Amino acid sequence: MKINLNHQKVSLKISIGNGDYALKPIYHILNQQSFQDEINITILNLAVWDALESLYQQTIDLAYLIIPAFMKKEMIVYCQNHHLLFNQLKELTYQINLRQNHPLFDHL
Repeated sequence: MKINLNHQKVSLKISIGNGDYALKPIYHILNQQSFQDEINITILNLAVWDALESLYQQTIDLAYLIIPAFMKKEMIVYCQNHHLLFNQLKELTYQINLRQNHPLFDHL
């Protein structure tokens, strides 16, 4: 029997915005670890600027966000001014498929 006498409780608070896109990579990373410590993960759904403010206030540990391209520069400046690390993981593009004569075309 293996007993960890130095058992620690690890707590991680993450904001992932809308969606569960961050859960699979986090689960994958944690699943590869070989430690006996208890892990408590809290996942919050915060808006972009609320997540950044929470990072700055140290009430969360990580913000995993999808942002529109026009926000990137402003977000980088905010992170630099508040000593936060900004790391772009991937640049995404969107594709929307609509049927011919769809009502959304009236607004384009």
